[in-house]
Amino acid sequence: GLDMDEFYEMMAQINTEITKEEVRVLHMKIDTNCDRTVDLGELLHYLLQRNEQAETLDYKNILFPYDFTYTQTHCLKPIVKMICRSYKSYNYITVTTNGTLKYWSNDLKISKCIPLQERETTTPAYHHTPKMHVFDVLYISDLKMLAVSTSDREILFYNCEQFSDLTRIKFCILEEEFTAMDYYCNGNKGIFACGDSRGFLFVYVSYYIHDNGLFNKKKLQRTSLRHYPTVTVSSLLCTNTCENFDSLKIFIFDDICTQVQYIPSLQSFTMCGTTSKFMAVVECMFDQERSEPAVNAQIYRSPGNHRFYKSVAYSPWSRYFLTGGMSGVLRVWFPHKTKSYERELLGHKETVSHVVYNSIEKMFVSISIDKQICFWTDGDWNLKQRIFPSGLIPTAPITSVCYNIHNNEFYVANSVIGKCFGRGTNVFHETLKSHCMPLCSMLYHGIYKQVISVCQKGIVTVWDILTGKAVMEFDITPSKHKIAGNTFLSFDEVNRKLITISCDRLIKHWNFNSGEQLEILEATLPNDVTSIVLMNDVMYISTKDSSKILQLNSNGKLMNEFEHFLLNNISSMDHHDDKLIVASSNGNILTWDLETLTVLYYINTTNNP
Repeated sequence: GLDMDEFYEMMAQINTEITKEEVRVLHMKIDTNCDRTVDLGELLHYLLQRNEQAETLDYKNILFPYDFTYTQTHCLKPIVKMICRSYKSYNYITVTTNGTLKYWSNDLKISKCIPLQERETTTPAYHHTPKMHVFDVLYISDLKMLAVSTSDREILFYNCEQFSDLTRIKFCILEEEFTAMDYYCNGNKGIFACGDSRGFLFVYVSYYIHDNGLFNKKKLQRTSLRHYPTVTVSSLLCTNTCENFDSLKIFIFDDICTQVQYIPSLQSFTMCGTTSKFMAVVECMFDQERSEPAVNAQIYRSPGNHRFYKSVAYSPWSRYFLTGGMSGVLRVWFPHKTKSYERELLGHKETVSHVVYNSIEKMFVSISIDKQICFWTDGDWNLKQRIFPSGLIPTAPITSVCYNIHNNEFYVANSVIGKCFGRGTNVFHETLKSHCMPLCSMLYHGIYKQVISVCQKGIVTVWDILTGKAVMEFDITPSKHKIAGNTFLSFDEVNRKLITISCDRLIKHWNFNSGEQLEILEATLPNDVTSIVLMNDVMYISTKDSSKILQLNSNGKLMNEFEHFLLNNISSMDHHDDKLIVASSNGNILTWDLETLTVLYYINTTNNP
């Protein structure tokens, strides 16, 4: 094997810019058996194991380490849409298929209910509440409006700024049965898109959304049949008379639209239908100076009897689409390449109903009708995590997903709301635990810039202090014990091995880079360890409720015991050159000369200096 100097000479030939400090860290990581040399076998072992180590951590680095908590909505109908409104006292809104709207507090413990079915400000005697079936709900944050599309061929717009305003409809669009909606705003320009039950795409553009609103107010009309202004779709499509607005209607496919989404980086809309046979990517370039928008529609068709396109999301980072199909298979597509997909992702057994993208974490989320939720890394397409909201209605699929990516809060719902706080949320950090049981010991490794900690359960975790993430985790619990109990940690003299002593009171050596146990020394200690000092291949160990210092050789064989009448229970030890410094629980500190085993100095810390 190669020692440190030989390894540096070899690495310098490969990379002339590498430093000795970098080579030293690499040499120590490759040195599996910690014998201060590395060989080809150890190098191959290191290369094979280094990626697997981080992936096998149980909960330390995953996006959602904790389970879901659940809130009963007391509604029999499923939730169509759950909406997050940032920086509001009532932050969340849910709307069910029968039109029951609820405002929720941040913790989902307080709610206020509004039946959207009751559209009149006053209810006549013997009045029967009309039925409502909601297709989609959209929150337009720039205008603080809530849009609700129903089966009555209308979209109702509510003022959502104040709770009391939701009892009044601001205006309504008539004529078409819109089944999916989306909104996007870029500075002053607002884009409102709708897909209908006949496969048409409708796009309405307001070039000065904050000044003029979403639509031309001059087109709103009042009738005796309704107490709120209305406007027809055909009227909104006639925008030639006003340069501040634009519109588009285009036939996409012969299917009921279930999803429409605007992708700013592509200046395109994606559409999916009920049959899952088709997906459309419609490029629309709106320009105030141009009389008509430039439109280019690409249709993705499933081959044969396959149904590839139940849901879709796009990543502006990797520039790929991810679609979920009826068979549960996810497929990666390159834009403008409609005939063949790049790869398949296998993680679901049932139909994928939702695909969502987290642009901050660069993560796709897919949800199937059996309520399996998978998180996929963007670009390398690895299944990072799988979670299951077991507390939802078991016989119903997930009907609504709300992913607040800015605070990493994940909500799913059918008739019950499940919430999961991910890494990064304030609530997460308040409840974050590095270990499942109390900590026993902790060390800092200055070369690796790592902290090694252990808890009473016996789980040793290695943390990178620059990233705050765990890079290694392993269990040191003795085979015949459920927990390790109070565990003492120390490094060997060259900081390559980790020394542990737990409830079985055996001295064990570990490679903390790989989590492998290297050896067990022959000594069995009389009690829990309070301190260890290593000098010149000799261990000096103190134990609980004892004034004795045990001197062991490198194999763990007891060489000597020594004590002093000024010592009571030894609580800590350290060394300086060839001198051992010992602190006792009675406040006495003694300095020993290890060559003669005599006490040189004595300090009583209970006396004032």
